[in-house]
Amino acid sequence: MFSLKKLPAVPQDRQPFVYLALAGILEFLFITMVSIPSYVGYYLAETYLIVPCLLFLGHVLREKQTGFARRRLLLAGVAVAWFVISQTLHKLDGMENQVITNVFAVYLLAFPFAALTDDRDSTGIRWIGKFLVAATLVLVVYTVILLLDMVPGDWREFLFWDGTRLAVFWHPNITACYLMMGMGFGLALLLQARKPLTRLLLAAVVAVQFLVMALTNCRTTLLMTGALLGGVVFFRIFRGNWKQFVLGLLAAAVVLAGSFKLSGAIYQWNGERIYANISTLQELEEDQKEAVAEKDEDPEIYQYDVQADGQVAITTHNPQGSLLQDMFSLNGRTSIWLSALQAIEENKALAWYGTEYVGTVISVYNFFPVEHSHNSWMEVLLRSGVPGLLIALVFTGICTVSAVKLLLKRETELWKKVIAMTTMCVMVAGFLEPYLFGGKAYYHVIDFVFLLCTGYLDYWCHQKKA
Repeated sequence: MFSLKKLPAVPQDRQPFVYLALAGILEFLFITMVSIPSYVGYYLAETYLIVPCLLFLGHVLREKQTGFARRRLLLAGVAVAWFVISQTLHKLDGMENQVITNVFAVYLLAFPFAALTDDRDSTGIRWIGKFLVAATLVLVVYTVILLLDMVPGDWREFLFWDGTRLAVFWHPNITACYLMMGMGFGLALLLQARKPLTRLLLAAVVAVQFLVMALTNCRTTLLMTGALLGGVVFFRIFRGNWKQFVLGLLAAAVVLAGSFKLSGAIYQWNGERIYANISTLQELEEDQKEAVAEKDEDPEIYQYDVQADGQVAITTHNPQGSLLQDMFSLNGRTSIWLSALQAIEENKALAWYGTEYVGTVISVYNFFPVEHSHNSWMEVLLRSGVPGLLIALVFTGICTVSAVKLLLKRETELWKKVIAMTTMCVMVAGFLEPYLFGGKAYYHVIDFVFLLCTGYLDYWCHQKKA
């Protein structure tokens, strides 16, 4: 009689890590398969992330917890409770509602995980880091397919050049943020690795992630990544005396400026390559018409127009000016923020419990239409009112204070300092995009990783020696 072998039992104290790993797998699929096939990655994360979250809560609530862990769980509970209340008020006003799955996973699984599991070995954050690095490597593979002009026909809607910026299933800014987080975890894993071959492979991974990030031309994220790399160099040099401090700062500044300059050169090279290819395609356009009709598909990867003077102009959904042109307006964001504040001033209900239609409300007061507020804290204010903003500010304070403490402590391991710097870089990115605190499905992975890291930074600062 055929019988299956009994699977080995998972020790009770390791079960929460299994639940976190399940969430990590869903996030991996979300990043790498969000659109293809049939938006399956989006569906799986949006529908099933709540399962590992509830399993985790069911486990930890049966265990005796420290006062620190209970306080962190209470804070997470308050965040979720206000989300439910504000969503209910939105429903009473006839609005559509967000899915609760992502919010529960962000606040009730990611943030309190370190405290509730007393994860002294930092196993949870290492696992999520590995999932994230693996996901960004898949994005690298997609980019190679695009560079080789080998994009399958049904992928061309999601994998293309947005102007000359890389759009690999995601908005270029989101792709850049994923890669920055992947680089941060890649560096952290590199600093923990013992085998030379492992360190070499991880160094290559970080380098490739940077090269692909350069193709997005997300300048804020590229600057933050340069700061991250410079920070690693600084803490490698600085050991306590003022000479090392000065030398470390100079070296960090060189790395920041050099990496940003290098990313610009890579982006410019790719833009010139794209224009050269489009010029060739224009010359061959007449010869291709018959082939297009036969295959009933467009062989072009690039979207472009021919101007009146005969010049080829690549079209883009996300235009950028020069760095100097965009510096003072932050590429139009200051106008958006002023319009958002005007909307709040003239619609007092927004300050109490917010709205589901943030972009629509801002667009009424702005001179160009927008989809969102381009700022995590402004987005929370408009989406869930002042109470939601206050909750977000509490998490902001926990993250900032914990990161600064760990960076200032000489005894903090360098890989933990890298996690602290990466988390702060994500926070800066959240200043220009609505990545954080909202749990909105499209951005929730960034929010998940940010709050997981925040929870670990907080835990490391309060961790008692065994």
